[in-house]
Amino acid sequence: MSMNLENIKILENDSIKSALKKIQSGRVKALIVVNKKNKLLGILNDANIRRCLLSGASVNSKIKNYYMRKKDIYFVYDGEYNFKLTKKKIIQNSFFIVPIIDSLDNVIDFISFRDKRDKKNFFHKFPIIIMAGGEGLRMKPFTNILPKPLIPINEKSVLEHIIENFLNQSMNKFYVSINYKSEIIKAFIQELNKKHKINIKVVKESIPLGTCGSLKLLEKKIKDDFFVSNCDTLLNINLNEAMKFHKKNKNSLTLIGCKKKFQIPFGILDANKDSTLNKMREKPVKTFFANTGLYIFNSRVFKMIKKNKKTDINHLIELLKKRRQKIGVFKIDEGQWNDVGQWNEYKKTLNMINEKN
Repeated sequence: MSMNLENIKILENDSIKSALKKIQSGRVKALIVVNKKNKLLGILNDANIRRCLLSGASVNSKIKNYYMRKKDIYFVYDGEYNFKLTKKKIIQNSFFIVPIIDSLDNVIDFISFRDKRDKKNFFHKFPIIIMAGGEGLRMKPFTNILPKPLIPINEKSVLEHIIENFLNQSMNKFYVSINYKSEIIKAFIQELNKKHKINIKVVKESIPLGTCGSLKLLEKKIKDDFFVSNCDTLLNINLNEAMKFHKKNKNSLTLIGCKKKFQIPFGILDANKDSTLNKMREKPVKTFFANTGLYIFNSRVFKMIKKNKKTDINHLIELLKKRRQKIGVFKIDEGQWNDVGQWNEYKKTLNMINEKN
């Protein structure tokens, strides 16, 4: 069996036995899971199969309970990815295959380790603005010396991690807004330009303009949808998927929201009006969607930001809501976000990366 698309697709109601046969005869380590209409559902690899058999599943069990879902895998849209960068991501992350889907989620192709096709390479037109002008008050005294965007995560700065994440998904049009310790950041960006052979442009705030006031400085340069990222947020998400969600819903603003669970460390008392106890919940867990600090804007938002006036994202959201502009939330899971803007989260991120390595 040769490694063509039909040979590495499998239905979610097929058995583990069927999956094993396909993997063995095709000499592949992963299969693309689809439904009967050829829509992408996820990936099943040999490690998934080993785990499910060790947990007590039989070879006749259906694979639908054991494969990795679409939201947890890496895939690309047809005509919207850079082939060389995708191959590089496959190698760096030990992916076996990357599904290629069309705008309706139909699986139409794949990329693998063995891929030697001469694919056209390109980059998206979507600009990325990285807000790197803040003082990093939550990371003091560290940021008294080094600006927050240059805080190291292993051998790279936070800023470089953010830039590489966009580069790996075929986006290379960067603007970095700077103010605090701007000369250090500017010098570092010059080195990044040489290293990655790109042209990161710098936008200098004359005065501190808050979390999104400096966007006004780019009004004449950006005419469509664009990403805005804080310089302390690391995300493992499909950025194309987020942009498609934003465009499909015709949002003026899309916030990337991460599901977070918080356990209240006390027993919670539910009392009646007469002060008698109705029930007690012992250390309940509450779930919220937290703002990750990554946004997608439409360029019409520029009109709502005043020139040289400090503007924070919460004020801009209030203004958009007053003007009945559509604001959406693209929801991601907790494991897809690392906030490195405060010490306890920074240390957690370092531990997670070191465990993976």
